[in-house]
Amino acid sequence: MSVRLTTDWGYRGIPVVVLENRELRVVVMPELGAKIWQITYKPKDKDLLWQHPRIKPRRLTGHAVYDDNFAGGWDELFPNDMSETVSGE
Repeated sequence: MSVRLTTDWGYRGIPVVVLENRELRVVVMPELGAKIWQITYKPKDKDLLWQHPRIKPRRLTGHAVYDDNFAGGWDELFPNDMSETVSGE
């Protein structure tokens, strides 16, 4: 199965790398530490990762509070962070 690599677009001003084959599309943000922003199962057009509806991905300063800045995607915490409900979400 062949894989395509695209580097000519971005998301909200952040350059991204897109890897895809006929089954999956993976969007990676190299400038944010190779954050995996999106994994899409293409046959069902289903995104497998959550994105915060109000926090957009961005570079953070050192010592930033992780939970206050988590925009979604797959970070280095996986699978170690616990699920939680914050303000009903």
